Amino acid sequence: MGAVGFGLLEAAAGIGAILGTIVSIKVGSGKYRGALISGGAAIFGLCIALFAASEYMPFSMATLFAGGFAAGIYLNLGMVALQTEVPDRLRGRVMGIWSITWFLTSVGGFFAGIVAELIGIQLTVAIGSLSVTLFAITVYLLSKELRLLKPLEISTDRNNVRS
Repeated sequence: MGAVGFGLLEAAAGIGAILGTIVSIKVGSGKYRGALISGGAAIFGLCIALFAASEYMPFSMATLFAGGFAAGIYLNLGMVALQTEVPDRLRGRVMGIWSITWFLTSVGGFFAGIVAELIGIQLTVAIGSLSVTLFAITVYLLSKELRLLKPLEISTDRNNVRS
């Protein structure tokens, strides 16, 4: 694959993420916010599992594009939901916990490396990504609050966006 192949794979994911972000701006304030968040995460996991199984460059690029698109939707809508649903007095704490999750990826990477040595890289990536899908579906089914996220009320006043 080499550097050019890796660049193409990264570009496919990045372009998908940009387009997913644009779509989230258009559809993210509607009555299906919870389903879009969970659905985006679930689809992301499926796309990465398909990528793990792929040995054909165009298909790998397509799965990473779709995964980036889904991630662009669920990550942006999830961040907006946190910002709009969490009470002002707790927002700093909640966002602190959210940011910690990004730093924990290296811990997960450490354990994924150990597992990859035992069962192989492709299977490890597939299992990890399908766990994202399973988690997203489980949280959606168990969280009434997520399923019932209200549409955002968008005000023309830039300082007044509420759900």
